[in-house]
Amino acid sequence: MRRLVVSVLTSVDGMFEGPAKDLSQMPFEDAFNTHNLSLLRNAATLVYGSTWFPDNWRSWSAVAADSAQSDRDREIA
Repeated sequence: MRRLVVSVLTSVDGMFEGPAKDLSQMPFEDAFNTHNLSLLRNAATLVYGSTWFPDNWRSWSAVAADSAQSDRDREIA
C-alpha cells in the first residue's frame, strides 16, 4: 500500500487564507520550502483543488521562468 501525504496550509488560529485570500503574506521560510521540495521529490502524484490550482500554477510558473530564483525554488516550480 502506498503512503498518502497531505499538506494543508493553516495558521495557528485555524485560518487557511489571508486577507483577500492572499497567502503571500505568510512567513514562508527556507526550511518550509526545503521540506516541501523533499515531499515533492518523493511524490508520484500531486492532487490540487480546482480553486487552489490556477493561482498556484501562475505563481510557480513565474518562479520556474525566472533564472534569478534559487535552484531549489525552480525545482519546486
